[in-house]
Amino acid sequence: MGTFFTNLHARAGAPEAIVEALRGAGALPAYVTEPEGGWVGAYPEATESQDLPLLGRVTQELPTAAGTVVYASLVHDSDVWDFTIHEGGRLLDHYCSNPAYFSGKRRKPSGGKVEVLLPLCKAGTIAGELEDLLERHLTSATPLPGEMGARFTAEMERQKQRLAESYGEMKARLTALGTPMPSLEAMLEQLDQRARKMVSGAGRADAAEDLAEAFARMLGIPDGRALLGYTYISRGEAPGGFARLIPA
Repeated sequence: MGTFFTNLHARAGAPEAIVEALRGAGALPAYVTEPEGGWVGAYPEATESQDLPLLGRVTQELPTAAGTVVYASLVHDSDVWDFTIHEGGRLLDHYCSNPAYFSGKRRKPSGGKVEVLLPLCKAGTIAGELEDLLERHLTSATPLPGEMGARFTAEMERQKQRLAESYGEMKARLTALGTPMPSLEAMLEQLDQRARKMVSGAGRADAAEDLAEAFARMLGIPDGRALLGYTYISRGEAPGGFARLIPA
């Protein structure tokens, strides 16, 4: 079982216009951050349903109302990373890392226009590195910062517990369909290996949330903000004072 979350990030010097845009889009309650690095983060409860049309509507209405650039990201089960970027009311790009995921087929990522995205990135971002990331060729080169590493490790432990609790039912269902399933031990070891690589900064890291975090760094969005959603924040899995809850 992987990671699920949605978040939006708007280029703004203050959160007030973003809050009003969320209210106008019917996207409250939401957690909203103070600006950092020129970005205000927003984490609506409604979009956590993984409803892409809803996320797309909110993402389109926000930049229209607030007159800014808005980046909206969705991670589904650590297998799919889907994002859109709007400026004003105009869609600049829509990317999906795994467009055939729900059909069980394999296809290359869709969208991801380097020539459109590169000007939005921090100065010094290399086009080749951005292109590699969008092709899901990402190598983690640096360890995760202490707090982020601890949070990532804790999340992996929760995933292992959920997997152990649901493994029997999942295996029975797949066996009935004639589909083999790896042993629980093998799946837990795979999660452990991935956690070690991510925390230490060694080896390939191409899970959906890894891609989302790497792209957020290129945009200049502060570390950790791209790895959260309303659900995680409401469960206390963000630093204290990270964001304030704006009620409906």
